[in-house]
Amino acid sequence: MRILFVVLWLSASLGAALELPVEVKPQPSSATLYCTDDYDRRVLVDFDVPTSGFTLRTTPETSFEVSLKIVSPQQAEIRLRALKPGHGTMELRGPNRDAQGHIVGLEAVVIRHWDLQVVNILSNSNTSISYVGALPDESHIYEGELILSPHVPGIDVRFVCINPRVAVVDGLSERWFASETFTRTPATGDSLTSFRMVLKKDGGPLPYTWILYQNGEQISAP
Repeated sequence: MRILFVVLWLSASLGAALELPVEVKPQPSSATLYCTDDYDRRVLVDFDVPTSGFTLRTTPETSFEVSLKIVSPQQAEIRLRALKPGHGTMELRGPNRDAQGHIVGLEAVVIRHWDLQVVNILSNSNTSISYVGALPDESHIYEGELILSPHVPGIDVRFVCINPRVAVVDGLSERWFASETFTRTPATGDSLTSFRMVLKKDGGPLPYTWILYQNGEQISAP
């Protein structure tokens, strides 16, 4: 009977120990988020959204502008814009909860963490563009360069001809570039790629624009 009593007592003690609050551990860092100073990029976060007690923090605080909106009980939407060049971090923090969802203590825990990098893309042909030559149909070929600063992987660039009488070399009105195909310039940390546009005879001006994307999410204004 004494042995049975000891076993029962140990079982009860272990059961009580298992019911103690379990700390919520931070989630692993995600890939670097790229942003620009001319567009509020969107970041969707899937997690069990608490009714209160969660915050969004960036470092440096003066380098980024952020807002947070609850989309559903399982998703939040972050809007992120750069205020100056550079890099930093962003953390979504919430209350520390046990396995049953009860708040434990006053210290917040990191729900998500991101590294942030501000990027910019320019053209060396904003005021003038280089004439390369002519085609048999008397169309003219012009060439310029896009400069990505700093060079980063994982960005897609959509280059768009605005004048309907202007096309990229294959006859389409737009072309896509991957930042991995840009040629790096180690001295500056930037990278560049060239583009060509074909202007039909008497086609008029050569306006164009570009839009940056990361994983299909737009991160810059046209």
